[in-house]
This record gives sequence, structure tokens and C-alpha cells, in this order.
Amino acid sequence: MADSVLFLGWGNPVRGREQKATAVFGEAVEMWTKLESDGLIESWEAVFLDLHGGDLDGFFLIRGDRAQLALVRDSEHMDRLLQRAGLVVEGIGLVGGATGERVQATMASYMENAAELGCAPVAAAARAAGLGHALCRSPATRAAASWLLAWAALTRAGARSARAVRDRPRESRRG
Repeated sequence: MADSVLFLGWGNPVRGREQKATAVFGEAVEMWTKLESDGLIESWEAVFLDLHGGDLDGFFLIRGDRAQLALVRDSEHMDRLLQRAGLVVEGIGLVGGATGERVQATMASYMENAAELGCAPVAAAARAAGLGHALCRSPATRAAASWLLAWAALTRAGARSARAVRDRPRESRRG
């Protein structure tokens, strides 16, 4: 099961290079499809964002095992794709990330480090079932603790919402 992602985001096509940007997008789709069929990535999807006033127009989200995604990221194919995309779209960027069980492991590691560095309220927040909150001196730690609490609340709220939708009679799910 995927524990990592690659996020490949892009902005507007360079003016006058829109057709070439479309061609490079097609090359990327071919590459992700081949990597998926070869078993080097678990899955991928393309996302086009609604207009929002920012400079991110869309992205590919590539899911897979951390070690395999590292190989993909450091490949000549990826280098070529990034070079070509950089010539025809603005703001191309590639970043890795954690997902699934790796998110939980990362948060657990963060909490251990927070406790070791004297930010015990953050560690206590992680241990508590309700993830209670007390501020630490570091703004970064306060931000992380706030993020953790928000994430936990959303996770609990999301689970409640999913259960509510699942448990509703089928005819009341529409509209």
C-alpha cells in the first residue's frame, strides 16, 4: 500500500506555447501510465484546479512506495519531463510527501522529538485521546500542535460524517 506521494504541480502555460504544453502533458500521462503498468508506482491522477487567483493550475499526484518513488524522482525520465515542462509551463514544481500509515509514523516521531526537546505539552496532546492542547514556547511547535489538533478534529469529524452518510437510508442520500 502506498505510503508516499509525489506532487508535481504546474501553473499557466507559457504564452505561445500552449500546444506544446498540451503535448508535454500527454508525455507525462504516458509516463505515469507506463510506470503504473510496470509496477513502479501504485497509482496516479491528474487534477485541474478551478480558478482561484493563485498560480497553481493543476497537479499530478503519484502514489507509491517511498523507495520506488525515490527511484522515479531521480530518474532520467523525470529529469527530462521536468526540463520539458519547465520550458512550456510556469511554476513547475515537484515535491514528495507522506500518506497513509507514514503520516501516523511521522506524527509519532514528531511527538517523540517534541517531548525530548522539552515541548511536553505537544507530546501530551498526542497521547491524550482527545488531543488536549497547551502551548509550547516555540512558534513552530505551537503551529504544529495546532495543526495536529485540527487534523485530529477533522479526522474525527470526517469519520462521523462518513458514518452518517453510510448509515442514512439510500433514498435520503440524494440532494
